[in-house]
Amino acid sequence: MLWTEPTCDELLVGPAISATISAYPLPCPPASEFENLDALKTIQSRPDLFKIVTPINPDHFLQLLQGHPNQPFVHSVFLGLSEGFWPLADTHHGDAPTTADYSGDTIWSGDKLDFFEETCREEVEAGRWSEDFGPDLLPGMYSSPIFAVPKPHTSKFRMVVDHSSGTHSLNSFISRDGVATKLDSVRDLGHFLRIVRSNSGLKLRLVKSDGSKAYRRAPVHPLWQIKQIISVNGSRRVDRCCNFGTKSAGDIWFAIISLVLWGAQFVHGIDALLCYAALLHLWDWVGIPHSDDKQVSGVPLVVIGFEVDPNLMTITMSDDSRSDLVAKLEEFTSQRGPHDDGKRKLVEWQRFLGHANWALNAYPLLRPGLASSYDKIRGKSGSSWPIVLNTRVIRDLQWFARTLRSASGVQLLEANHWEPQDADITIYCDASLSGLGFWCPGLRLGFAADHADHNIWKDGLDSFDSDWTASAPSIRRRSRPRIT
Repeated sequence: MLWTEPTCDELLVGPAISATISAYPLPCPPASEFENLDALKTIQSRPDLFKIVTPINPDHFLQLLQGHPNQPFVHSVFLGLSEGFWPLADTHHGDAPTTADYSGDTIWSGDKLDFFEETCREEVEAGRWSEDFGPDLLPGMYSSPIFAVPKPHTSKFRMVVDHSSGTHSLNSFISRDGVATKLDSVRDLGHFLRIVRSNSGLKLRLVKSDGSKAYRRAPVHPLWQIKQIISVNGSRRVDRCCNFGTKSAGDIWFAIISLVLWGAQFVHGIDALLCYAALLHLWDWVGIPHSDDKQVSGVPLVVIGFEVDPNLMTITMSDDSRSDLVAKLEEFTSQRGPHDDGKRKLVEWQRFLGHANWALNAYPLLRPGLASSYDKIRGKSGSSWPIVLNTRVIRDLQWFARTLRSASGVQLLEANHWEPQDADITIYCDASLSGLGFWCPGLRLGFAADHADHNIWKDGLDSFDSDWTASAPSIRRRSRPRIT
């Protein structure tokens, strides 16, 4: 979260748009998929179940991007919009069955059944789900479990499709090796704000525009549709579009939207997407739906969970968001009962680390507090693998939670990338197996400290490096110099 001084003529192009220039084309179904005769016969015999459904106009999409320098990538996305996307999968495994039902036998009732029936009406009317063809699966079909999960702080539900469930789950067929989807981050927003503020002293107001049901706007190929069967209470329906539960669905949607944003900036001249009325008109023409409740503005404005204030030039987490993360950290490290053996499943480690790592966007100086946790899970696999909490991890996570409570977030005007010659004071830091030290030649001042932790041989120098990295800002807070 450091920036160089912005220049007034700097081009405001985000990483997501830039990445389209060198992106590889999205794949079509491999030849082996057409050897699945059961699936092919079902698709041919029941054309009413398998359709390409999307509000996006492929011809308008292609027209918008006729000047894009990476035409193979453009045409692969155009083909996906026309014939359905293939989710980077290889289902032709020797031991994988051609038909599988992992949906379970749970009976839906009450509020959850009402929610499903309402969702079903909406999806069928939009054409994203087929009509009911149950009660049995047809040859070549797969069905995954689905759940109605309560939305936080509301009485509503959201539907979750578990494509990772089952011996031969859909996600087990998907490999994202070589896929490098590049997203715009909060740091990129901070970069844009610094440039805009350097050009104008006017007060700013942030506007955020989201498309509605983004992933559901991308159709999937019939050979993948046949593996997305929605099963509830004996009914069976084909899901024809990308699903949030598919681990490559994000890559497909980001390919679509990043190309549309390229057209917005380089064809329609919407500089850095700082004119959202024009962007929404373009979305209407291409066919990307957007709902009124997802067009929001304000100062500050919440962007992917962070409060961004373009006038105070700060990026912080809301109090509720911070409290939620602190509570999860404390629950993870606390004794869970008299029979708690101090072990946590790998999937629990991954979930809390993902949440904590996300917070580093606004609090980058907390990074050392996660190093020991990443050390613990390195090389582990299997979501149920039990991993022991040790003293070092608990100490570091408690420091992370304690510091997060009072941290001030990123100050966009202060977080400059200083060159060595810009520093008021230069401090050299180093660590060994017995201690750490600082040396400030300008002040002819040095500090040294022995390390009392007898586990240093096991923990290694990484923990020491984290210690002195975290210590340098404390010296800065006392003296307020710029430090390199």
